[in-house]
Amino acid sequence: MTDLVLPLVVFIAGVADVSFGTGRMMMVTTGLRWQAAILAMVQIAVFVGAIGAVVTNLDNWMTAAGYILGWGVGTFLAMWVEDRIAHGYRLVQIINRDPAISVSDRLRETGVRVTRMEGYGLNGPVEVAITVTARRSLEQLRRRIVEIAPEAFITVERAERPQGGSFASEFTISRRLPLWNRR
Repeated sequence: MTDLVLPLVVFIAGVADVSFGTGRMMMVTTGLRWQAAILAMVQIAVFVGAIGAVVTNLDNWMTAAGYILGWGVGTFLAMWVEDRIAHGYRLVQIINRDPAISVSDRLRETGVRVTRMEGYGLNGPVEVAITVTARRSLEQLRRRIVEIAPEAFITVERAERPQGGSFASEFTISRRLPLWNRR
């Protein structure tokens, strides 16, 4: 291969390697075992080919640079794609210390399923509202919460394979959909 073609191929392999790795980890965290295993095999095949090309062409520094640059671009690209896919669910906890505002009631008015608990914070009673939402709906929910209670404290955690409760039918249906149709 010419001096520029091999570094370009290795660059593309680096981008693919990181992208496949990110996709594989998304599948692992959502319980898609077989898909993750298949993607792992594809990822390692790309890795072996790319590293083989780099090692056998150590006299061409652009080949190694292509793979290094591919990893950087691949990381950026994979994070961008993963953010657009927004797969999975998130547990959102809202702590509201303003007694004049009921975050849980206002969220329920807009169709959000929420559990309310009474808590006690540093300065007295607080409302604790907890909900689970599809990751792709998280920013919309966050904006809604800020509109309702601008001073509320909000935390977000990954919800691993939620099941049961009032979400049971929604989760059961989404687990049967193909990967590209899931929320």
